[in-house]
Amino acid sequence: MKSSDVQRRKGRCGFTLIELLIVMVILSILAGVVVMSVGNVFQSAGESTYGTLRDQIQDVVIAYTAIHKIELPPTVGTVNISGDKSILDMCSILLPGGMLRNAPDGCISINGSSNDNCDSAMNCSGCIATSHYIWAIDKSGTVFSTCVGSECTANGVDGYQDVWP
Repeated sequence: MKSSDVQRRKGRCGFTLIELLIVMVILSILAGVVVMSVGNVFQSAGESTYGTLRDQIQDVVIAYTAIHKIELPPTVGTVNISGDKSILDMCSILLPGGMLRNAPDGCISINGSSNDNCDSAMNCSGCIATSHYIWAIDKSGTVFSTCVGSECTANGVDGYQDVWP
């Protein structure tokens, strides 16, 4: 019985501790590469979505000025983005009478707060977004944005700010 026990130990299959550690290191390096590449995809998707939304709001402002003979959409306050800009009142460009079916996901609506995109005296049922961006326009009708909240990395600066709803 002792002699067969010795033979079993010599012929035993398995991995040594060093081999297992090497495999684990290789797998962790591969996982790190995959996570980094996927993270960049999400960042570029947010930037692309932001750019599309900004273009959509800009197009609506241009259409509004064309329909109303150069009159800009109503505003609800000011925000400082590279100089004073007027906060766009999304209620004025929502249907009926407006061009948007509902407020885009990037708009902000702060309950009980002034100076957000959904403050208006009119019934504004379509503006219920609770995001980070406040959209503003200057006197020429160019659309700008600012980001509010602790999640934003560049408060008060126009453009995509690493935050998306």
